[in-house]
Amino acid sequence: MPRLFVAIAIDAAVIERLAAVRVEGPDEARAEVSVAAPSELAAEVSDAAPDRPRGTWRSVKPAAMHLTLAFLGDVDAARVPAVLEAMTAAAAGVAPFDLTAEGVGAFPNASRARVLWAGVAGDVAVLAGLQADLATRLSAEGFALEDRAYRPHITLARARVPGPVPVAVASGPRFGRWHVSELKLIESHLGTDGSRYEVRGTAALGG
Repeated sequence: MPRLFVAIAIDAAVIERLAAVRVEGPDEARAEVSVAAPSELAAEVSDAAPDRPRGTWRSVKPAAMHLTLAFLGDVDAARVPAVLEAMTAAAAGVAPFDLTAEGVGAFPNASRARVLWAGVAGDVAVLAGLQADLATRLSAEGFALEDRAYRPHITLARARVPGPVPVAVASGPRFGRWHVSELKLIESHLGTDGSRYEVRGTAALGG
């Protein structure tokens, strides 16, 4: 049974800078978050980097970076059309808008970080309204969604062992802006080398 979620794709230029985020330091307790220029990306993520802790963090592959609106989990193939219908209806009522990726933070907190993420700014009120409408429509169709407040973010890396990461979200880096014009229904396939994503359908904003 496929695992599905509705998401917004991110502009390639923004992803390039997001992928340049690295966690470095002599040990996990003294890790620091920094951003390399895109031209330095290959060198910064190399396993040969002497100041990069080995095995502490697992970075998200650039092709897998996205902004989730609703995680549906395991969904029977026969119910996929209902998801696409809810997506289409929610997207039709919202004009295309702009978002910005900026700042770096951690879940559940910076002292025991499990997930490193980039924040989202820009037309966040529009984003929140779109997400709420989509969630309402999916719930009406009987889909069980996560019972917590929506916090838009882009996952950058996951920790193998929770630990402190010094993070300054307010003064963090700006990764760039992108234009949002559609929603995507994505199916994830878990593998030994991480998740592989397949687009099952799209819904254009503004109908």
